Amino acid sequence: MKYGVVPACGLKILAKEAFGKLEKPPKHDLVMLKNDRQRKFWEQKVKGRKSRLNNIMELGIARGGSLPYIFEICDAEFIVGVDILPEDPKIKRTYNRSTMKGKFALHFETDQTDRDALKAIVNEHFPDGLDMILDDASHLLADTRTSFEILFPHLKTGGLYVIEDYSWSHNEGFGLLAADRYRQQPAMTQLVLELTMLMSTHHNWITRVTADYNTITIVKGPEKTPDPLSILEHTVNWAPFDLDNLKSP
Repeated sequence: MKYGVVPACGLKILAKEAFGKLEKPPKHDLVMLKNDRQRKFWEQKVKGRKSRLNNIMELGIARGGSLPYIFEICDAEFIVGVDILPEDPKIKRTYNRSTMKGKFALHFETDQTDRDALKAIVNEHFPDGLDMILDDASHLLADTRTSFEILFPHLKTGGLYVIEDYSWSHNEGFGLLAADRYRQQPAMTQLVLELTMLMSTHHNWITRVTADYNTITIVKGPEKTPDPLSILEHTVNWAPFDLDNLKSP
């Protein structure tokens, strides 16, 4: 099992692979499932930006280690975590003894598809908009699409919307991690196509869609995005798709 301890916000974050258990993990405060390769991609993503990523929302708190890591590498001012899981008081206590104290908010028991709840969180913490939204939650196509449609209109021009682990259906490890959860679900790689179509139709809403092996990054354009947003309804699609050569196993 590969792992390492990453310092972030005065805490020790255990960064490990998603698969398997550690027999004797080193001393740590929190855990995040971001390996060396994934962290390098993150650091390249934010390095050299002309504008800071001050205000950040992350969907998916899990074991708590990702928020301090993202907060520090982005040099953020405030970060909000959202998760459908029950509240874990240990995470809040740990954050309160870090350099994040007073600069974070946690919203547990909140579904990433709950429009009213997400809107209320944005209005409470980010009335002037967000610089980055990170979706590391369910990794399900419909849920991820819904969250994007709810939250993308609240990004500032030039802001980033990052979707993690979009390629799980082409990754054998995810089958080992949660076979029953994902086996019958549609591939989330479909979302890359949908976002590209939306950008092609409305290039002033989205100026760039890029994908590496693990994440999709969408850059917000200068034109105001409608709210509510619908990827499929707002995309012009007059030509048929040719998918004959795509074979399912």
